[in-house]
Amino acid sequence: MAAFTILAATAVAAQPALSATTPPAQVLVRLAPGASAAALGRSAQPMIPPARAARLRTAAGRSGRRSPDLTRWAVVPAANRAAAARLAARLRGLPAVRTATVAPGPAEAPAQQCAAIGDVFPLADGTPPALDGRSSIANTLGMTDLPAGGDGAGVKLADVEYDWDPSHVELADRNLPQPYRPGFTPAKNISHGTAALSLIGGRADGVGITGLAPRVELIPVGPWVGSTYNPSFAIAAAADELDPGDVLLIEQQSQDKGPADTGEFGPSVAAAIAAATAKGIVVVLPAGNGGFALDPRDDPAVDTAIVVGGGEIAAGGGTLAARHVSSNHGPRVDVQGPAHAVVTATAAPSYYPYLVGGDTDGSRSYTACFNGTSSASAAVAGAIASMQGIARARRGTPFTPGEVLARLRATGTPQPDAAGQNVGPLPRIALAADLTAPTAPAINLESDSRVGVGQQVIRWATAEEAGGSGFARVTVFVDGKEAFRSDLAAGASAITLTAGAHRVTVRAADTVGNHADTIVRVTAVDGLVESHDPPPPAPPGVGDARRLAARVVRQAWNPAAGTLTLRFRTMAGALVRLDRRPVAARGGVLVVRVPRTGTRLVVVRAKGCRPLRLRVWRAANGIGRFKRLS
Repeated sequence: MAAFTILAATAVAAQPALSATTPPAQVLVRLAPGASAAALGRSAQPMIPPARAARLRTAAGRSGRRSPDLTRWAVVPAANRAAAARLAARLRGLPAVRTATVAPGPAEAPAQQCAAIGDVFPLADGTPPALDGRSSIANTLGMTDLPAGGDGAGVKLADVEYDWDPSHVELADRNLPQPYRPGFTPAKNISHGTAALSLIGGRADGVGITGLAPRVELIPVGPWVGSTYNPSFAIAAAADELDPGDVLLIEQQSQDKGPADTGEFGPSVAAAIAAATAKGIVVVLPAGNGGFALDPRDDPAVDTAIVVGGGEIAAGGGTLAARHVSSNHGPRVDVQGPAHAVVTATAAPSYYPYLVGGDTDGSRSYTACFNGTSSASAAVAGAIASMQGIARARRGTPFTPGEVLARLRATGTPQPDAAGQNVGPLPRIALAADLTAPTAPAINLESDSRVGVGQQVIRWATAEEAGGSGFARVTVFVDGKEAFRSDLAAGASAITLTAGAHRVTVRAADTVGNHADTIVRVTAVDGLVESHDPPPPAPPGVGDARRLAARVVRQAWNPAAGTLTLRFRTMAGALVRLDRRPVAARGGVLVVRVPRTGTRLVVVRAKGCRPLRLRVWRAANGIGRFKRLS
């Protein structure tokens, strides 16, 4: 923890004298390759200490990832913003400079969205009451009955905050450092950091609230170098302290549209974030408040963070997973979190109305009004810490940042009103952290058997429910190359085998990528005819008991003709429609021409049965695919 105390006290060399109420100005410079801060004058300093930048690049290399060169950034102090603007114009003319901009200072906190609370709970005997019954955040995020590790044990979480109260009853046993408090920052910032840290890691002691990951190691980080606002420095400092799989939350509001649009600090913040994720750290970034549409960016670095929008919850009459009116939105937002009526700790003075305590009981105070993308991102960061604790406990290694995002997206509750204002799905952590593989498929090929050269029919059956996250697909590989995939838990399709030995793998996968393989080795020989043995028995919940009008029992793709041939086993009197037009399927065979763009709809109906609906399309690899819609 000492590294972060030093961070708060370190001063930039030759910093001009400042009044107690005026934040210092500085120029942010991106250096040309091979240039150093010394080329800018005696007062210039590297934005990130070179030794720290080198450690982050080395750590990224160990993870097999590329990291940006953080030594290409420097800061130059100025007396005020007008002087900084003149200095930036002069620096742009130097050969050592690629860009030079006036760096923004800290932004004002956003307006609060919560009305005052009527009655305040009393502090009986000075002890806050248990408040978990008032908060549905754990239930909302699907965090009940989690397996071992779900409390965040073994995971570190750093939070870049302006201020916090380390003496609050929810945080007092964490040995948190005292924050640095420049005189020009709002006093109420103490309530913001206290609320976020407690929501994530509040003690599980029956007093007040229980954090979403109560055993996570909390590391609050201030965004200051002396009295200079430098969030890039803070992000790099936190990343240097964290290990792969740990979590970094950046609770900072920019002067543009929010943290995801970081104003003039954007490129340097993006580089620091990219360095953190290259190390394997999961970075969580609030989308920001104000209801703005975030502009698209052609900057891969900024997309390495998980951007969190604000959503509604049932508390306070909200529509679950709908966009909260305060949240920024757009395609750059990945997932959402609760953006109103969040119960957590606060401090005095407070941005939020008190639920417990008050200005005279700041270290024992709580609110039911933590809100906006601040509460949303803190909740998602705590939920990810829980995911990583489960991964460490059950498989020995945490999820990568890419795995975390893919799992959150695949299993979350969809946003019901996403048209034009996307804030992403609402995470369901028990499903996202699922590590139970599906049942290995039963197939009709026997290992070490001999089969005929040419087209062979392979049949499979696996359970549709396994591990909680649900069945996704079956994929067949021949000698390591994908032959086809199907969204059916039980079915059949054709593969083509040349003469000789082959390795056939049939893989069942769930929605988060857990999979189980059935592997056989067969030898294809001329003159043998395919055996028509019956398919393996269907597991519970699969087969004729489903009472569908038809089942697909075989599929074949003809790349030359661009057609997908489907063979059905139908109920009596079944009728087939293709794109809403009746078609003949003689012998239960339907040939569908698949265009390079667009999709086609196949519907099979039979009296007294549920219709079978299939969406047919051509995948990116050029192979015709279909997915059952009912």
